[in-house]
Amino acid sequence: MRKIIMFFLTIFFMALGGVVQATRIAHGSERDDNRVLLVYDSQNTIEQGEKKIDTLQRMLAGMGLKVKTVKESEYQKGELNHSYQGVITMINWKQASLDNPTFVKDRNQYDGVKLHIGEGLDRTEQKQLQVKLKTIYQQQFILSDDSSTEMLPFVERMDVLTGVPKQAQSYGMLNTQNNEGQSYKYGVINQKQGYLPFFNNKGLGLITASKMITILFNRQEETKPLLTITDVSPYSNLKLLDQLSVFCEKHGIPLAISTFHSS
Repeated sequence: MRKIIMFFLTIFFMALGGVVQATRIAHGSERDDNRVLLVYDSQNTIEQGEKKIDTLQRMLAGMGLKVKTVKESEYQKGELNHSYQGVITMINWKQASLDNPTFVKDRNQYDGVKLHIGEGLDRTEQKQLQVKLKTIYQQQFILSDDSSTEMLPFVERMDVLTGVPKQAQSYGMLNTQNNEGQSYKYGVINQKQGYLPFFNNKGLGLITASKMITILFNRQEETKPLLTITDVSPYSNLKLLDQLSVFCEKHGIPLAISTFHSS
């Protein structure tokens, strides 16, 4: 019974802390180097886009970042403010386009870290990255990074960057399989701006993207994998959950708990 009481007290103080934090933000606060706003266009469950969002969230959490995820159509004016270290725009559905001008305006005026994943890199983003955009049609790429290579699935179209400035950092190369044998940079960072033409939830693409995002968000220390436990009931699994949290804290293991609600 005591543990149950402590559990709800913990939830209460976490909620209270959130209210206090929101109050500070409302009155203007300094940038939090641990907060990131992730804005996506669509879950695109047909192509398992929701899994990519989940993988990206876990990756960021494993880096010690606190992620707030918002669907682009539900974004509210001023939501992206200086309390965030950075913002990530994730395009999950190639046929869709960002149709919330409020978010686009706020993002263009925002001066923190910016990462764009997928198609739809607009002219303002290209100007900030100091690059040009090129669309490749009906092609199969080989992704290479250091001594590793991976054959990527055939794509109908992909936006790649050209004219990348010399001072920019690049991660991985995309090599075409046609006779011309053209190559394009996969991940690009120019100052506080970053771009990835796609995000995979496994394989070399994930490893390379993780490496690039770690640098972009100044997480240069070694990151640890995030242990995620799903479908936990805080009522029937409270004792086990308590033991697990103590063990993970003792061994420095990042832990995330996902509960379920009975219908």
